[in-house]
Amino acid sequence: MAQIEIENVGQPGKTYRVDAAKFAEMRRAVLACLPDAAPGMTPAALIEAVKPLLDQALFPRGDTA
Repeated sequence: MAQIEIENVGQPGKTYRVDAAKFAEMRRAVLACLPDAAPGMTPAALIEAVKPLLDQALFPRGDTA
């Protein structure tokens, strides 16, 4: 399982090591769901929108999404 280091934008300077495949899959799904114009989406709406787009091998039933 390959890991990458990401920075938390809410806590500048704070980094985390995460699974690279899961990060890439979540990034792909989030970018596919976000609208091009304002006002955007609430976090709750975004979570529900990405779940059906996620690879079931990485996120079974959308768990841990």
